[in-house]
Amino acid sequence: MNVLPVSEIIPDLFIGDVLNTYDENALRDNHISAVVSLVASPLSLWTRPKFIRHIDKDAHLWIRCQDSSTQDLL
Repeated sequence: MNVLPVSEIIPDLFIGDVLNTYDENALRDNHISAVVSLVASPLSLWTRPKFIRHIDKDAHLWIRCQDSSTQDLL
Protein backbone atom coordinates (compact mmCIF):
# COMPACT_ATOMS: atom_id res chain seq x y z
CA MET A 1 0.00 0.00 0.00
CA ASN A 2 1.32 3.42 -0.94
CA VAL A 3 0.25 5.73 1.88
CA LEU A 4 0.83 9.41 1.28
CA PRO A 5 1.63 11.53 4.34
CA VAL A 6 -0.99 13.75 5.92
CA SER A 7 -0.85 17.41 4.87
CA GLU A 8 -0.96 20.19 7.42
CA ILE A 9 -3.48 22.77 6.15
CA ILE A 10 -3.01 25.25 9.00
CA PRO A 11 -1.16 24.67 12.28
CA ASP A 12 -2.58 21.54 13.92
CA LEU A 13 -5.18 20.88 11.20
CA PHE A 14 -4.39 17.98 8.86
CA ILE A 15 -6.02 16.41 5.84
CA GLY A 16 -5.34 12.90 4.68
CA ASP A 17 -7.07 9.83 3.37
CA VAL A 18 -8.52 6.80 5.09
CA LEU A 19 -5.17 4.99 4.89
CA ASN A 20 -3.67 7.61 7.19
CA THR A 21 -5.98 6.43 9.98
CA TYR A 22 -4.29 3.02 9.72
CA ASP A 23 -0.91 4.67 10.34
CA GLU A 24 -0.40 4.87 14.09
CA ASN A 25 2.88 6.76 13.58
CA ALA A 26 1.08 9.50 11.64
CA LEU A 27 -1.52 9.85 14.40
CA ARG A 28 1.10 9.92 17.16
CA ASP A 29 3.77 12.02 15.42
CA ASN A 30 1.26 14.70 14.40
CA HIS A 31 -0.55 14.67 17.77
CA ILE A 32 -3.83 13.89 16.01
CA SER A 33 -6.53 13.33 18.62
CA ALA A 34 -9.72 13.87 16.59
CA VAL A 35 -10.83 12.62 13.18
CA VAL A 36 -13.63 13.45 10.76
CA SER A 37 -14.21 10.52 8.40
CA LEU A 38 -16.09 10.87 5.13
CA VAL A 39 -16.70 7.31 3.97
CA ALA A 40 -19.60 5.11 2.85
CA SER A 41 -19.52 2.74 5.82
CA PRO A 42 -17.79 2.34 9.20
CA LEU A 43 -14.38 0.70 9.24
CA SER A 44 -13.32 -2.10 11.56
CA LEU A 45 -10.11 -0.14 12.19
CA TRP A 46 -12.05 2.28 14.36
CA THR A 47 -12.38 -0.41 17.04
CA ARG A 48 -8.72 -1.44 17.04
CA PRO A 49 -6.28 -0.39 19.77
CA LYS A 50 -3.91 1.39 17.37
CA PHE A 51 -6.75 3.79 16.48
CA ILE A 52 -8.50 4.19 19.84
CA ARG A 53 -5.18 4.79 21.62
CA HIS A 54 -5.13 8.14 19.82
CA ILE A 55 -8.75 8.89 18.92
CA ASP A 56 -11.43 8.81 21.62
CA LYS A 57 -14.85 7.66 20.38
CA ASP A 58 -16.25 11.10 21.20
CA ALA A 59 -13.53 12.72 19.08
CA HIS A 60 -14.42 10.82 15.90
CA LEU A 61 -17.11 12.17 13.60
CA TRP A 62 -18.18 9.81 10.83
CA ILE A 63 -20.14 11.26 7.93
CA ARG A 64 -21.64 8.74 5.52
CA CYS A 65 -20.89 9.70 1.92
CA GLN A 66 -19.93 8.11 -1.35
CA ASP A 67 -16.55 8.40 -3.04
CA SER A 68 -17.96 10.22 -6.04
CA SER A 69 -17.18 13.36 -8.00
CA THR A 70 -20.85 14.34 -7.64
CA GLN A 71 -21.02 13.98 -3.82
CA ASP A 72 -21.70 17.39 -2.28
CA LEU A 73 -19.41 17.46 0.78
CA LEU A 74 -20.44 20.92 1.89
